[in-house]
Amino acid sequence: MKIPLVLAVCLLVAASVSPAQVLETPGGFAVGAAVELSVPVKSLADRAGTGFGGSARFEYVPYKNIGLVASVGYLSWGDEGDDAITSTVKALELLAGPKFGIGSGWYGGFELGIYQATEKFSVSGAQSIEREATQAMMGVFLGYEFSGVDLGVKYYPFDEAYTNVMVSVGYWFGL
Repeated sequence: MKIPLVLAVCLLVAASVSPAQVLETPGGFAVGAAVELSVPVKSLADRAGTGFGGSARFEYVPYKNIGLVASVGYLSWGDEGDDAITSTVKALELLAGPKFGIGSGWYGGFELGIYQATEKFSVSGAQSIEREATQAMMGVFLGYEFSGVDLGVKYYPFDEAYTNVMVSVGYWFGL
């Protein structure tokens, strides 16, 4: 009951704040947040199932249809192992890069940054193993914005160990 109430309050606050028309206002700033669903591919798909997370975002628009974005996010993937072996994969990401308006609410771009990943493997009846890795990461994205709502898809192809496709729903607030 508490989670739906919190979500309802957040949506009410979001609806009462002026939405950002981010790429339309040169010199404009915006902050936002998003919830994310991640589908692992390549070797990550062998160790992890569907992931969920969230991110905080910042955007500055120096020229119309050209933005600079930065984001910090957290993702956690579910177990994809068998009954004897369980695994959890979590990642903290810090990314930044250009964003380009490509017409009528559509945008694309890429981000470069750091992925701090933690993996934990447990074998039933035995000890668990934990490892951490800091990786350079690149995300290529495409999305659509309308009335402050941001719908996006991002692909992380840079490191095969953490390659995934992420779908996000977010909201931008103009500053």
